[in-house]
Amino acid sequence: MYIRRLDDKVKIIRFAASAMSLTLLAAATVGAGRAQAASGDLAAFLARAKRMSTLTKPVRADVTVTRADRSTDQAILIVDPRTPGSQYMSVAASGWRSLMPLAWKPGHVVRKTSAEPKSFGPDEPIAGTDLRPMDFFAPWAQDFDTAFISDESRLEKTVTLYAAPGTPYSLYVVTFDKAMIVPRVIKYYRGDFTNLVRLREDSDYTMVGSRPLPQAITIHDYTENSQTGLRLKWSVLEHVPNGLLNIDTFYKTAFK
Repeated sequence: MYIRRLDDKVKIIRFAASAMSLTLLAAATVGAGRAQAASGDLAAFLARAKRMSTLTKPVRADVTVTRADRSTDQAILIVDPRTPGSQYMSVAASGWRSLMPLAWKPGHVVRKTSAEPKSFGPDEPIAGTDLRPMDFFAPWAQDFDTAFISDESRLEKTVTLYAAPGTPYSLYVVTFDKAMIVPRVIKYYRGDFTNLVRLREDSDYTMVGSRPLPQAITIHDYTENSQTGLRLKWSVLEHVPNGLLNIDTFYKTAFK
């Protein structure tokens, strides 16, 4: 009698264990489905953010550059998405002019009046400031497959993205405004999370054509322990001056 009761107890225990295993398996399956759905939601969010950062019309920004020592300079930025990957920038005081692609590719620069164009990379400082050509395209908009949410609140979403191979950085940590789907803060890392080398803060967004663009940018360069502030006055251009986005003539084209 005792043995039969013991066998019954063993059967009950085995049945309970089997039922618990099935429950855990079902929960894991549901959890995996939710994780995949969240990943898809994030990819869609980042795709929208990338579209919001891509201009649809030529624009101009009249820029006031303020360095950490409070010295200032005036600059002009022109971006034309109709011309394959071109952005032009000139800095008044030095005669510095550049023509850059809107991508991780080298462009050209003249550093003073009457100089000849030289090769210039997208991560090189512009005219003694912390500004770089990559600041006018979205360097974080590479591969979203490995992106993940590092923090989230009602108003903001912070996403960690791995940089594309062959670029100067390893990680970007981008805090987006969830309503406008635009970056508020971009952190640039080399190596790993312990090596923050650059931080960019965007604010005072305004609509320029159909895209929101920042009217204030602050850049902190921790490798040089320096900071540059930018104030930008944006306008949509109907026409880009002839020759301005041509490698042979950009540094000789006169315009106001």
